[in-house]
This record gives sequence, structure tokens and C-alpha cells, in this order.
Amino acid sequence: MIDSKRIRPSFMVYLNNMMEMPLTGNCAEVGVSCGYNAHSMLTHSSITLVLVDDYKNYVECPDAESKANSLLELFKDRIQFIKKSSVEAAKQFPEGHFDYVYIDAGHTYEDVKSDIEAWLPKVSLGGMIAGHDFWKQEVRDAVLETLKDWVVCGTAVYSDTPVPSNLASMCDWWVYKGVK
Repeated sequence: MIDSKRIRPSFMVYLNNMMEMPLTGNCAEVGVSCGYNAHSMLTHSSITLVLVDDYKNYVECPDAESKANSLLELFKDRIQFIKKSSVEAAKQFPEGHFDYVYIDAGHTYEDVKSDIEAWLPKVSLGGMIAGHDFWKQEVRDAVLETLKDWVVCGTAVYSDTPVPSNLASMCDWWVYKGVK
């Protein structure tokens, strides 16, 4: 069952801080999986959403792509699926194209670093780049080191063991482009 009331913290901050654009914007989600986060974002806003996922190596949900397609069918006029790697997909967009980009693809230090480096130029000045799994050491290290000159905000539960899913869903990080 989808809990569409559970909006990730960074998206809630994005929606609450938009000026002159109530609940709209060009957005991207990098790492879509089954589409639950995208569904929540689309349900609670009028954004357009680019969904990027190569759908490789989904052990926890082997049919993630078909689940996402089915779940998000209702929003087909506001979404665009791109089935490519994150870095390759980012090349399709001009600098400053997005108001909000959410990164939740690979979780290694290298994956997160390369995703931030690929997508940050695509975010407009004053826009937000954000991501998930800030509780994971590799993710947190990549975010804090790659964005060391920026004001990084986040919510996290720090633990050496896996975080329960109800808490992990709330472990976001975010940066406003231009705020150093």
C-alpha cells in the first residue's frame, strides 16, 4: 500500500519555499525503483517530473520497472521516463533546466559523487538538489565532500546497522544552488 501522505523532507522543503510558482516546477528523480516517491511527489504537486533509472540490478524488487510504469500511468502527461544511467541521462538537459533534482540511484561513494557532479549544473540558480539515504556513511561522505563549499541541510538517523524503513524514508539531504 502506498502512503501518499509521506512526502520526503527535501521535497516538502522545496514545496514550502517556492516563490511565485505554487507547487509547480521542472523536477527530476534519479533512481525511481517502483515509483513510490515519484507517485507521492506527483500526487501532492503540479510538477513535471523526469524519471531516470537504468533498471539494472534490482534485487529487492525485480519487477520495479513494470511497477513504476503501472503506478505512474495516471500522471503520464506530467512525466518522462529515461532508461539510462544517471550520468548519461543528465547530458540530455541544458544547464539550469531543473528546479529540483532528487538523487536516489547508486549508494556507493563514487555513485553519489558522480550523480551530484552530473546533475548539479542542471539545477537552476536558487533551485534544489537533494537526495536520499543520508544515514548511510558512503552517501553522507560523498554529499558532504562533494558539496563542501555549500550549505548542506539534512535529516538523518545515524546507525551502524540498517535503519528501519519508516525512518530511512525520512533521511534526506539537500542544497539550494547558490547558497554557500
